[in-house]
Amino acid sequence: MIVRNEEANLPRCLASVRGLFDEIVVVDTGSVDRTKDIALEFGARVFDFVWIDDFAAARNAALEQATGDYVFWLDADDVIEASEREKLKGLLGELRPAKHETFVLRCVCNTSSNGMIVVDHPRLFPRLHNVSWEPRIHEVINPALERAGIPMTWTDIRIRHMGYVDPVVHEQKRQRNLMLLQKELADRPDDPFIYYYLGTLSFEREQWQEALGYFILSVAKWGTTQAIACKLRVVLHRITDLSSRLHPA
Repeated sequence: MIVRNEEANLPRCLASVRGLFDEIVVVDTGSVDRTKDIALEFGARVFDFVWIDDFAAARNAALEQATGDYVFWLDADDVIEASEREKLKGLLGELRPAKHETFVLRCVCNTSSNGMIVVDHPRLFPRLHNVSWEPRIHEVINPALERAGIPMTWTDIRIRHMGYVDPVVHEQKRQRNLMLLQKELADRPDDPFIYYYLGTLSFEREQWQEALGYFILSVAKWGTTQAIACKLRVVLHRITDLSSRLHPA
């Protein structure tokens, strides 16, 4: 886990997975509340990381401290509900160190508008020296797993993500993400993911023309990897939605 000022969320998250894992690694990026104390109370190994506007770097710092054969990652505002906990416990019990495999879980995100977004995340994967997170914002592990030839298995296990329920917090995250995406765009202007996420931010703000432009650029720069394929379906759906908004019947 990577955390910062999560004293309100962390107890619920860690309580929901208590006893499931051999170790808990928490990398703190600058908390000024009781976040680190709470993590220690749950038996976590806690490490400090100086924030450098790079989520992947922070997650990779956590990976460096892990000692298990497999890694399962969580955000502090994630919760494993009781029924899903039993499924996850069963999956963990079937893991074999020599059989490298990635397991994809469904992340159910509650939003401030009482909506719900469901996304697939590779949450459980083997700890290997050539598998690390990238890039600095909306970081993913998929490309490294693909390059390492690690197969993915989809599960029906769900994680509840509560990070978008508070509208004020949600907007703060949007502003932070926009700043980091602009940095990424300067570094990697041909990356379709950046245009996808910029389009998503514009879409959430109902900036329809701007969102459509970003989504079109995203599709134009698209590749054919497995990691991109799942996003393509979302982009095409949003382009269709945008078209109806811009050109109502």
